[in-house]
Amino acid sequence: MYSHILFFARDKPSQTYASSNLHIDTSLLIDFRDRYSPLQSELQLQDFPIYAIRLQCIQKKMNDWRPQTLRELAVRPYKDPIMFYAFWFTSVFGLLSILGLGAAIVQAFGAVKTS
Repeated sequence: MYSHILFFARDKPSQTYASSNLHIDTSLLIDFRDRYSPLQSELQLQDFPIYAIRLQCIQKKMNDWRPQTLRELAVRPYKDPIMFYAFWFTSVFGLLSILGLGAAIVQAFGAVKTS
Protein backbone atom coordinates (compact mmCIF):
# COMPACT_ATOMS: atom_id res chain seq x y z
CA MET A 1 0.00 0.00 0.00
CA TYR A 2 2.88 2.38 0.78
CA SER A 3 4.27 1.88 -2.71
CA HIS A 4 0.98 2.90 -4.24
CA ILE A 5 0.81 5.93 -1.97
CA LEU A 6 4.33 6.91 -2.97
CA PHE A 7 3.68 6.53 -6.69
CA PHE A 8 0.08 7.66 -7.04
CA ALA A 9 -1.05 9.73 -4.03
CA ARG A 10 1.57 12.47 -3.80
CA ASP A 11 0.30 14.95 -6.41
CA LYS A 12 -2.67 15.58 -8.68
CA PRO A 13 -1.07 14.46 -12.01
CA SER A 14 -0.10 11.11 -10.48
CA GLN A 15 -3.60 10.64 -9.12
CA THR A 16 -5.14 11.47 -12.49
CA TYR A 17 -2.82 9.04 -14.28
CA ALA A 18 -3.53 6.26 -11.79
CA SER A 19 -7.28 6.63 -11.94
CA SER A 20 -7.62 7.09 -15.71
CA ASN A 21 -4.92 4.78 -17.10
CA LEU A 22 -4.40 2.18 -14.38
CA HIS A 23 -7.94 2.18 -12.94
CA ILE A 24 -6.68 2.54 -9.38
CA ASP A 25 -9.07 3.93 -6.79
CA THR A 26 -7.02 6.92 -5.63
CA SER A 27 -9.64 7.93 -3.06
CA LEU A 28 -8.86 4.71 -1.21
CA LEU A 29 -5.14 5.51 -1.29
CA ILE A 30 -5.65 9.06 -0.06
CA ASP A 31 -7.98 7.87 2.68
CA PHE A 32 -5.45 5.27 3.84
CA ARG A 33 -2.64 7.83 3.71
CA ASP A 34 -4.55 10.44 5.69
CA ARG A 35 -6.30 8.25 8.26
CA TYR A 36 -4.43 5.01 8.85
CA SER A 37 -0.86 5.46 7.76
CA PRO A 38 1.51 6.11 10.65
CA LEU A 39 3.80 7.80 8.15
CA GLN A 40 2.34 11.11 7.09
CA SER A 41 5.18 12.53 5.00
CA GLU A 42 8.45 10.64 5.31
CA LEU A 43 8.72 7.12 3.98
CA GLN A 44 11.76 4.95 4.67
CA LEU A 45 13.19 2.03 2.68
CA GLN A 46 11.99 -0.45 5.31
CA ASP A 47 8.41 0.59 4.49
CA PHE A 48 8.84 -1.05 1.05
CA PRO A 49 9.58 -4.73 1.62
CA ILE A 50 9.25 -5.60 -2.07
CA TYR A 51 10.90 -2.58 -3.69
CA ALA A 52 13.49 -1.65 -1.05
CA ILE A 53 16.48 -3.17 -2.86
CA ARG A 54 15.57 -1.56 -6.18
CA LEU A 55 14.83 1.81 -4.57
CA GLN A 56 18.19 1.67 -2.79
CA CYS A 57 19.92 0.95 -6.11
CA ILE A 58 18.13 3.88 -7.77
CA GLN A 59 18.98 6.18 -4.88
CA LYS A 60 22.66 5.17 -5.07
CA LYS A 61 22.76 5.83 -8.82
CA MET A 62 21.10 9.22 -8.33
CA ASN A 63 23.56 10.20 -5.60
CA ASP A 64 26.61 9.04 -7.55
CA TRP A 65 25.57 10.69 -10.82
CA ARG A 66 28.23 12.83 -12.49
CA PRO A 67 27.92 14.77 -15.77
CA GLN A 68 29.41 12.93 -18.76
CA THR A 69 28.97 15.58 -21.48
CA LEU A 70 29.11 19.37 -21.66
CA ARG A 71 25.34 19.53 -21.96
CA GLU A 72 24.93 17.59 -18.70
CA LEU A 73 26.90 20.30 -16.86
CA ALA A 74 23.73 22.41 -16.99
CA VAL A 75 21.71 19.72 -15.16
CA ARG A 76 21.56 20.22 -11.40
CA PRO A 77 22.45 16.98 -9.60
CA TYR A 78 20.11 15.26 -7.16
CA LYS A 79 22.48 15.58 -4.26
CA ASP A 80 24.65 18.52 -3.20
CA PRO A 81 23.30 21.40 -5.31
CA ILE A 82 25.82 23.76 -3.66
CA MET A 83 28.60 22.19 -5.74
CA PHE A 84 26.55 22.85 -8.88
CA TYR A 85 26.06 26.52 -8.07
CA ALA A 86 29.68 26.92 -6.91
CA PHE A 87 30.89 25.46 -10.22
CA TRP A 88 28.80 27.88 -12.26
CA PHE A 89 29.70 30.86 -10.06
CA THR A 90 33.42 30.17 -10.37
CA SER A 91 33.09 29.49 -14.11
CA VAL A 92 31.37 32.82 -14.75
CA PHE A 93 33.74 34.66 -12.39
CA GLY A 94 36.77 33.03 -14.04
CA LEU A 95 35.54 33.87 -17.54
CA LEU A 96 34.93 37.50 -16.54
CA SER A 97 38.40 37.64 -14.96
CA ILE A 98 40.04 36.30 -18.12
CA LEU A 99 38.10 38.77 -20.27
CA GLY A 100 39.10 41.61 -17.90
CA LEU A 101 42.73 40.52 -18.07
CA GLY A 102 42.55 40.41 -21.86
CA ALA A 103 41.01 43.91 -21.94
CA ALA A 104 43.74 45.22 -19.60
CA ILE A 105 46.47 43.74 -21.82
CA VAL A 106 44.91 45.27 -24.96
CA GLN A 107 44.58 48.62 -23.16
CA ALA A 108 48.20 48.51 -21.97
CA PHE A 109 49.40 47.52 -25.44
CA GLY A 110 47.39 50.41 -26.96
CA ALA A 111 48.85 52.86 -24.41
CA VAL A 112 52.44 51.72 -25.14
CA LYS A 113 51.88 51.87 -28.90
CA THR A 114 50.51 55.47 -28.78
CA SER A 115 53.47 56.74 -26.70
